[in-house]
Amino acid sequence: MFVERVQASAPTLTLAGHEEQVCRVVRLLDGVPLALELAAARVRLLGLTGVEDGLRAGLDILSSTAPDLPARQRTISGTIEWSYSRLSDDARRLCHRVALFERGFTIEAVEAIASDLPNVLELLGELLDARLIRSVAARVGIRFVALGTVRTFAAARLAGEPHLAEHRRHLARHLLAQTRTLADCGPTAAVDIARFDENAADIEAAIRAARERGEVSLATDLVVASTPWWLASGRAREGRDLSHDVRTLVGDGGPVELALRLASAQLAYHLTDWPSAISHATAARDLAIATGDRAAEATAACYLGAALVVTGSPERGQELARAAYDLASDLALYPITAVALSAQAIACAIRGDFDGERRHYERRLAVVRARQDNARTADTLNTLAEIALDADDPTGAYDLAGAARDLAGVAFPPEARDATITLARAALLLGRPAEAADLLQTGLTQAERSGQSLALAQCIRVGAGLATISGQAAVAVRLFAAAQEVSASPNGTTIPVESDFATQLAHARDELGQTAARQAWLLGEIAGLPETKRSVMAVIASHRDTLSTR
Repeated sequence: MFVERVQASAPTLTLAGHEEQVCRVVRLLDGVPLALELAAARVRLLGLTGVEDGLRAGLDILSSTAPDLPARQRTISGTIEWSYSRLSDDARRLCHRVALFERGFTIEAVEAIASDLPNVLELLGELLDARLIRSVAARVGIRFVALGTVRTFAAARLAGEPHLAEHRRHLARHLLAQTRTLADCGPTAAVDIARFDENAADIEAAIRAARERGEVSLATDLVVASTPWWLASGRAREGRDLSHDVRTLVGDGGPVELALRLASAQLAYHLTDWPSAISHATAARDLAIATGDRAAEATAACYLGAALVVTGSPERGQELARAAYDLASDLALYPITAVALSAQAIACAIRGDFDGERRHYERRLAVVRARQDNARTADTLNTLAEIALDADDPTGAYDLAGAARDLAGVAFPPEARDATITLARAALLLGRPAEAADLLQTGLTQAERSGQSLALAQCIRVGAGLATISGQAAVAVRLFAAAQEVSASPNGTTIPVESDFATQLAHARDELGQTAARQAWLLGEIAGLPETKRSVMAVIASHRDTLSTR
């Protein structure tokens, strides 16, 4: 509707290429027809960016002079003001504080910011009756949300309240307490991830607000408590950026820097940003040893060892991972024991000890299953599927990766992503390229959403494999080269460590010949990510067309 109204009022204005911005504007207006009408009429004068900026600043741009509308409906602000004016004084105060929430809230959350107001449930009822908020069924229980326009209206009034900082502090402490009660493994893990996901936007806003107020300790506590949940819910990029912002306020040395370094090391590692992971883990390990913090030492050594293993120092990395495992076992530190076993397994694989690799992962599987850790169980099953691929057992790999994806479901996005990519690889080896293309499309979307460079590189390599079997040897070599630029092979060469990818690359190079293959590799190295993605999508499209015609 918004696009139609914009085109009706400004036929020469094109919105092509601005789809994300259009979606942001529509979300700000919650799809309310009158609001969309009024906003569309302003695009001709202010442009799309001007309308978005204006909506974030207030609702004054949403007005109409149409004589057939009642006065209270000629502006969105007037419509809300009419409902707001009929509230009691305490309900108005609560209405202002609703603007503290980014995307919704529970009764417990609103009680945390309204302890000074009487009968909070009755006040919520007033807001519901006035249609300023509404209740929605969430993944866990019932939540309340305010329309974006109502939130903007309320925020303008909240900004003038003398105790705004205290309200924000109360909310931050409530979110911190809630996050600390969650369990990232065991039978409640999937539900707890959903709880965190619904609070994630508020947590991020609380960290930014605490940082702006200079409350480093509160911001740090929120970062540390949220780190395992950012990882579990596929929000590692957001966590990395926030932990970096908080760390800029912290001096060298001390427990606060140690906590933030540990969080940053874990986030960087899972984003496959190896240099940052090594830097943060090294600094954290030094601080932990200096202060005698054995738990922090085990965590730092684990992630430092794991990062060194995949960046050309497998012996030193495995040594650190073994030490981390022993210390974590003594201290009963889970999941550090599981991560350390993975690092040791990868080190075995890099030096060609594939039996040792399998033994470590089977041991890890026993450890994570004993903890009822479905996310890491899915991750380990997927890794065993990758090992099966290297052993030329695509059927076994397909079954293991399928089990991993089923276990991950929608609850564990990173594990579902990785299992989907492995399924695509197995389907390709089983002679089902159309299915592989369909899986790759899903995996690519998941990889881009999570921001993990290794997952994206693996998707590009699957695309290269699809190009190889369809006779597009030059495209295949370019994509393999581009994948190397996104996330280099840990063996220190341009040859993928995965046997299926290595075979496909060798075949494509043989098809081209030495000179043409060298040129195709160079073109892939300089292609850049946008062009590479277009090439992968073209390969997917050619095979998905085959699937759709069956």
